[in-house]
Amino acid sequence: MEKFYYDDPVGCYREGKELWRYVSTKNGDDTNRLSIESIKQVVDEENFRLISTSTDGLGSRIKSWASALRIDPNLKIFWHLDHPLKENNFRDLFKNSEMEVPILPPDFDFILYGGGSSFLILPTDDIDDDFPSLKLQEDKIKHNLCLDDQKIIDYEFERIPISIRKEYVNMFSIIKSQVRDDILIEVDSFSNNFTDKTISVHVRSGTGFTIQCAGPPESYLFKLDETIKVMESYSDDYTFFVSTDESVEQGSNDILSTLQEKFGDRILYHERDSSSVRGALIDLLLLSKNKIIIGTYLSTFTEVAWWVGGATAKVIFPGWE
Repeated sequence: MEKFYYDDPVGCYREGKELWRYVSTKNGDDTNRLSIESIKQVVDEENFRLISTSTDGLGSRIKSWASALRIDPNLKIFWHLDHPLKENNFRDLFKNSEMEVPILPPDFDFILYGGGSSFLILPTDDIDDDFPSLKLQEDKIKHNLCLDDQKIIDYEFERIPISIRKEYVNMFSIIKSQVRDDILIEVDSFSNNFTDKTISVHVRSGTGFTIQCAGPPESYLFKLDETIKVMESYSDDYTFFVSTDESVEQGSNDILSTLQEKFGDRILYHERDSSSVRGALIDLLLLSKNKIIIGTYLSTFTEVAWWVGGATAKVIFPGWE
């Protein structure tokens, strides 16, 4: 169990990979990996607590948290520190620091939940056989992305069965209620610039850190020319809130500058350090506030913004329709 125990942020990534060896096991006993049905039973009947342990980007961590809430409403969070984003501390983002498990293993019976970037599907969920869609699978093959060997609802948006959608909307509402008040105040203050004709635009440019299992650069999944065409289809009284992972200080060649030159003061941008996870969470919450999201295809950030907003926004992926 030595590799499972660490509190050194410098070595977290190297040692953190060992976490996956213990996912879905009782107290890290990797000789017996439990099914989802067994995990739920152990949580319900044996007083084990679930610990969400995603070590990916912000969107994937929140997805994992929402998934784990379906099994254990009293779950804990292990917030992996070794990540390219700065200010990557749970307590800098969320109110309930008691929910965080800073060091593993804890002093209670636990099961690690690591659903990767996919939403949890329970055996009782009524999902048709055409999940995931053929188009989604073909697009993943085309871009060398990970394929799915089971039913998933990720990136399916309005196709997701209403009963499952309602349950996950509730999970995301619970997570949003844990966001620190100072972050919510900043979001509300900036969103005063929005009207019912403000459209959210999420740019995953690929100029930042790489995404595990993403194959080619994410810039292949965000199509600037096609995005501009969609934005131009709206009348001049529409404004656009733009969230981008770019380092916008790099000069006039960045995507944000291109959009600002094209659309002028119709572009709304929340100034932030592109490597700040606090700024990323603010952007995600701002993206969620509008009725239309022009997103980056297969981006968990776009996806989570849709969920946080109540899963009602129209989502457009320029060049991927």
